[in-house]
Formats: sequence, C-alpha cells, structure tokens
Amino acid sequence: MEPLPADPFRLVPSTDFAPAARREVPLCGAPVALLWLPGRRARRGAPSAARPPFPPSHVPTILAEETVWSDARHALTPNRHPFADRHLLLWARTPQREPDRTMLATAYRLAEPRGAAVLGNSIGAAASIAHAHVHLVDGREAFLAGLPLAAWTPPDGAELPAGLELLRAAAPFPALLVGIRGPLEARATAAARLLQMRAVPAFNLVDQDGVTWLYPRSPVETPHPHFPQALGAAELWGRWCHQEREAFDAADERTMLGALAAAGCSAPEAAG
Repeated sequence: MEPLPADPFRLVPSTDFAPAARREVPLCGAPVALLWLPGRRARRGAPSAARPPFPPSHVPTILAEETVWSDARHALTPNRHPFADRHLLLWARTPQREPDRTMLATAYRLAEPRGAAVLGNSIGAAASIAHAHVHLVDGREAFLAGLPLAAWTPPDGAELPAGLELLRAAAPFPALLVGIRGPLEARATAAARLLQMRAVPAFNLVDQDGVTWLYPRSPVETPHPHFPQALGAAELWGRWCHQEREAFDAADERTMLGALAAAGCSAPEAAG
C-alpha cells in the first residue's frame, strides 16, 4: 500500500488565496466567516437549473493531469477553485458516486494529524461532479465546535461501532445535524453506515477535531432567498462562500438560519 504523505498540503504550492472581502458574524452563538469569492462563478458544473442531467465527466482528465499523490483506490489533486489557501481534493480512482468507509478513513488520516478539515458534498447538496470526492482544507472554523449539543439516539439497526459519542445540534440550530465523536476508524465506519441508511438523497459532511458531522438534506439545494447558491459543506463548516457582492453584504444571522432550515431536515428529537 502506498504510504500517506506526512503533509499532503506540501504537495502543491500555496494558492495565495485572498477573498475579495471577508467579515465575521455570529450564528447560533458561534462565529462564522463570510467570504466574497467572485472567482468561484467560473466553477465548471456548478449546481444550477441549467445543468444537464447527464453531463460529460471530466474526472479522467483531472486525475490524469493533476494528481499529486495516489494509492490503489484514491488520488489527490489541487482544487481549481479553492475557498482556502491550502485546499486539496481526494478522489475515488474508479467510478463511485459517494465516499465509502475506506475513502472517509483515508481522508481523515490525511487531515487529522494537521488539524485540517474534511468536507463532503453530494449531488443535490453543492457537488459539481457526480464522482466521489471530498475536500481537504488546512484550516479551522469555530462554528461547529461552538454549537449547543444534545445526545442523539441512532436509528434501529444502525449497528454502529462501540466507543462513540453520538450528538445532535440543539436549538437554535434549525435542522437535524448529527455529530459522531470518537476514534478515527470508528468515526469513518459510523459515518459511512449512516450515509448508507439515509432515506434522503443528498447530504453534507464535515470532519474536524475528532468529530464527523452529518447534515441530511431536504430537496432544497439552493435555499433562495436566504442564500442564493447551492448550500454546501463549506457553509456548514462555518465558511459562507458568496459569489455575488450584494448577497455577501446582505447576509446576517436571520438569512443564514433561514438557509440552514430550508436546506436541512427537521429534527424531531428537538421538540418538547
């Protein structure tokens, strides 16, 4: 097996990432960053009403021309449209629609020693390509760690590994957000199992600081007018990436709560 790079972010030069504007606002009692990134308007295949149902796959070309590390199952490439200075993508080398347990564990092993984040989007939740990939971002946002939490009971038949702490975001977070805290391999197994069990098509995933967060999605990919783009794992992580200056300037806690509520699923455990 090909050894993992000690520092995957050293495989590519820094992007000298510089948002056109940035500000910080509170959300659910925790800070989030708002970035104006007009360059991401050029992202090929970005979710929109005009995207064809069967677009051509650019993944073979990306992997052939941009891979900086690979093993038998995965490949690392730079992100052409980063929302962080040190930003990689981990891909499945063979056709696969979503990350499985092995892919998640590999991503976690690459990111965790550096305190980096793993972010995952599905089609229907901000993914631009229907081929399994996750983001590795060498940075930290404080939003998820600052949320109020409660215990979460998994569904019958989940058969999750022992030694995990299962959590959910409590009010004022307006939707179901599940946290899985525990050892790396067990976290990856539990996340993959819950993703397999889900009854909704789309999801976002964030992993940082020993916790995997799963955000099952409603049919609403773009929660307009609260957020005028497809809402993805970057926003869930706490980095709201705006393409248009008007939306960047207008965003506040009310609009972001509206976006999270519209894009997420209800949390019946929070009632009462």
